[in-house]
Amino acid sequence: MIMKIIGLLEEHDSDSFCTRTLNERLSGSTSIVSVKEKQMLINYLNRGVPVMKLLSFLIDVDGEHIGPHVLYTDGIWLWPGYYSFYIQKYAQLSVSEEFIKHVEKKQFEDIEISVSEKKYIEYILMKVFKAAFLKKFVIPEELQKIIDIQGEQIECY
Repeated sequence: MIMKIIGLLEEHDSDSFCTRTLNERLSGSTSIVSVKEKQMLINYLNRGVPVMKLLSFLIDVDGEHIGPHVLYTDGIWLWPGYYSFYIQKYAQLSVSEEFIKHVEKKQFEDIEISVSEKKYIEYILMKVFKAAFLKKFVIPEELQKIIDIQGEQIECY
């Protein structure tokens, strides 16, 4: 399985190799969403399963309060909590067409992940954020089995 990371901004997550600047996301070549799609995306993003909560409170580049820094998933895609904030704020924010189609297909389904899936996604997040301690991290046997099945591929959107 490929873990798909969407919406990470350099302004908030500079330690990740999946980030783009807000200006890049505002001028990207991927799909710009309609009003109907925007609401569908926001509703879906806000229903994600939290997998990592960081001890920080985010503020927009304009000084507007966003909220706590939380990363969410649906088991296939992973996104920051602030992604819905920026989709709401900027009508011209580009969103991957692949993600829009995924949400259209899954929008009415409950979003649930198992404990083992959550551990796997947390491991992938450590890789995305280049966690230095991974070099010394001993992967538990249960997690290693999941990694062997799922792989460690990451795609950034």
